[in-house]
Amino acid sequence: MNIQIISLIISDTLRATTPLILAVLGELVTEKSGVLNLGVEEMMLVGAVAGFIASSVTGNIYLGLFIALISAGLTQKPSQTLVSPCRASC
Repeated sequence: MNIQIISLIISDTLRATTPLILAVLGELVTEKSGVLNLGVEEMMLVGAVAGFIASSVTGNIYLGLFIALISAGLTQKPSQTLVSPCRASC
């Protein structure tokens, strides 16, 4: 194989897996603190879809980012209220 093909494969792999690596690192920190968060993929998916729709409709990238952050946070809120005080995940 050519060195250019290998470098393209490695760079594409790193670019595609960066969001998942960041989510796993965040989950690792929360589990280290004693909280089990099972909704990481759900937050990522809801945030990505809501951000895409908001930025497509309005044409404003920053509004899409804001909507993505808010929707991902609101998605996680119900499970956070169950897990934190009741220890429902234990």
